[in-house]
Amino acid sequence: DIKEIPQALKQIQMDWRMAAGPNRASAWSLGRAICARLREKQAGNIAPDAVDLLITGCEVSLWLGEQMAADLALCFKRLVVKAVSSNKLLGLSLKFPMAQTGHTLCDDAWDLRDAVVLIISHSGATFSPLALS
Repeated sequence: DIKEIPQALKQIQMDWRMAAGPNRASAWSLGRAICARLREKQAGNIAPDAVDLLITGCEVSLWLGEQMAADLALCFKRLVVKAVSSNKLLGLSLKFPMAQTGHTLCDDAWDLRDAVVLIISHSGATFSPLALS
């Protein structure tokens, strides 16, 4: 309900202000991992076109991840960010992988070695993101 928006926003702001809150801890960890990845890339230890951040999820969480990937790529031109459905990633990880025909993701299309992976799930219980974690 629209009347609940101010309270929901207040709760989000309070959560981010908590020094030891889970959102701040997650953001800090993600930032450190991406910075370390970019330092390795700058040192020449990682190919320039290798994926730095892989964002995955399904349904609405995937939509959010795709938008985040687009925003990050616009803001940080040297950061290679990709978003892909967690179902597609599961398809690649099977004992008998399913071909990802017609998609940019396939076994050798993206260099994903040691990429930072962000799994987004609103509920934390969606099958494919949970299976990847």
